Amino acid sequence: KNLVFFLLSQKCLNKILNFSRMSYKKIVTYYRHICAPAGLCIRVFCFFTIPQSVSDPIRITWFKGDPQNPAVELPYFSTNIFYPHEKECNFLLNHLVQGKSDGEYRLKVEWGEGKVYIFPQTVNITLTQKPTISVPLLTVGEKAEISCKVPGDCTEPLADIVWTGIDGETSRRSHGVPNQEEHFSIMTFHPKPEHHNTKLTCTVTLQGSIRSESTVILKVRRMYHFTYNTL
Repeated sequence: KNLVFFLLSQKCLNKILNFSRMSYKKIVTYYRHICAPAGLCIRVFCFFTIPQSVSDPIRITWFKGDPQNPAVELPYFSTNIFYPHEKECNFLLNHLVQGKSDGEYRLKVEWGEGKVYIFPQTVNITLTQKPTISVPLLTVGEKAEISCKVPGDCTEPLADIVWTGIDGETSRRSHGVPNQEEHFSIMTFHPKPEHHNTKLTCTVTLQGSIRSESTVILKVRRMYHFTYNTL
């Protein structure tokens, strides 16, 4: 029999697209390292093929720690995508903390009367993402909008977002489809000469206590007016 495991994360796609193949002859293992957004959550998508000898109902669980006494268990979620002889093993992680590793997870499949298969591969979650600040070209006296995107891959209660460095009007916006929205804070102001080389910081507080921030240095150009004299 042959099992094929495929893992895909919506974040850092080019870094973690790996395959692992397991057969009765050999096991080839690829170490997986996923970067994830701090504070909110990450969806990890995967599929695995099943031999004909494995029949429904099948219980799929991601776990951390000892297989006999796991410290954490994560049930999978389905996207209702159907492929013959394949099963989804997607999972979701919440409450991720900036700069810390959430540890290694492994996949367990159970079926029949006490039959269990535990994949030897591990998935390691490291939390790296910060808010994303987008700054347009700034000109003295011209209205400007600077955006700060909240890190995250899933819908959670809206974060607290605080701007420091300059004074301006702030508003909230969301883009995307339900359950996959991106949340932004928009700082609107009219740049002044003294704003040049000013540090602007966007601080996001998630779930009341998890803080993550990004800082940019503003570059403001002056608008020059020329007077032409005709002879």
